[in-house]
Amino acid sequence: MASESGEAGSSLPGASSLCYDSEQDGLGVRVQPLSGGRGHTSVTSMTMRTNLASPLAGSIILLFAGLACINWKPNPSDADLERNYQEHTVDFNRFVSLCRDNPEIFRMGMSDAYMKVGGSEEHLRAVSRYVFEDQPFREMADLLLKLGLRGGLAHCPEAPGQYLFYADCRGMHPNASCKGYAFSMEALRPSLESLDVDPPATLDEHKRAYKRLSEHWYILYEVWPGTGDRCLTTD
Repeated sequence: MASESGEAGSSLPGASSLCYDSEQDGLGVRVQPLSGGRGHTSVTSMTMRTNLASPLAGSIILLFAGLACINWKPNPSDADLERNYQEHTVDFNRFVSLCRDNPEIFRMGMSDAYMKVGGSEEHLRAVSRYVFEDQPFREMADLLLKLGLRGGLAHCPEAPGQYLFYADCRGMHPNASCKGYAFSMEALRPSLESLDVDPPATLDEHKRAYKRLSEHWYILYEVWPGTGDRCLTTD
């Protein structure tokens, strides 16, 4: 997985936003994300455009293109995540307020949002990365970018007081993992002293572990893919 992680068509742990592919001077390039949402391009990671007449050649190219999109760097450290939280506590709490005010939004990333309306699921595409036309999506996307939440947000519809905010993901299935933040009105477990060990010694039934930051905030570690259940494990 790459610095951006996302499900197909979204920015949650999965696949779609693992690479920033764009065109520059007729060449396909990959934009490597930097802190604060900025990015730089690298010719060495350009997407190969070639004649795929040979199925074997095409398969090999697709394989290497996929491997190029995987983020092999370590997940952010506990110290980095805690520093980000301390510097932007007001923004994190504002994000939770927006989630509470818009409970129909159960998943959102840099490129799209998913809502449950009238018993059905609706999908909203962004105009461009982190750019949505209407509120509250516009402000929520701004916060994703500002807070470095490249993996997007998710929550369990059955538990409106619980939210997951993914900062980054690394590796590939079955050894992929993500780190970020969890907000919960109830205490989460297992609550560990450190999440810098990959993976932590103790995980819950959803393959997650937590480190407490404040009364309701935790650093989150998650093995991906987990159980698919967004509900958190509480005491």
